[in-house]
Amino acid sequence: GFRPAFILIKRRDSASQWQIYDSKRSPSSPVNDTLLANTSAAESIGTIAKNIDILANGFIHNGTSSEINTSGNNYLFVAFAEHPFKYSRAN
Repeated sequence: GFRPAFILIKRRDSASQWQIYDSKRSPSSPVNDTLLANTSAAESIGTIAKNIDILANGFIHNGTSSEINTSGNNYLFVAFAEHPFKYSRAN
């Protein structure tokens, strides 16, 4: 019952970007619009390689970009709930 509203992903073992995904700018899956927290760039309209699916119980990174999903690499992610401290709302 944890639908994320905000997800931050960073590859730890290289100099990649801090990828921010949210369910407000991209209300339907797949989500590939990102903000890059460590640059002065505006919103980035991502590619299919950076897709994630925001689900009623978490998220799935199904893109192939090495910044969010590559076998054998280390990633840091943080997700904040759409409705914390309330009953889940499955979509």
